[in-house]
Amino acid sequence: MRAIAALAFLALLGGFAAQRAARFLSRRHIGPTTVLQRVRRAGALCTLVSTPLLVLALAVSL
Repeated sequence: MRAIAALAFLALLGGFAAQRAARFLSRRHIGPTTVLQRVRRAGALCTLVSTPLLVLALAVSL
């Protein structure tokens, strides 16, 4: 269960990082807008899916 929690935590951090990177690049007008929107959406989806999984894994391991 700790391995699942660790993977969910990494996915959560990756989701946040993808969203932040897309925002950073879009503010500086670097890259096509559609690609940056897709990266931001993928990061949001990753965060949305990994958060309940992380909470569940931590609740079970305690």
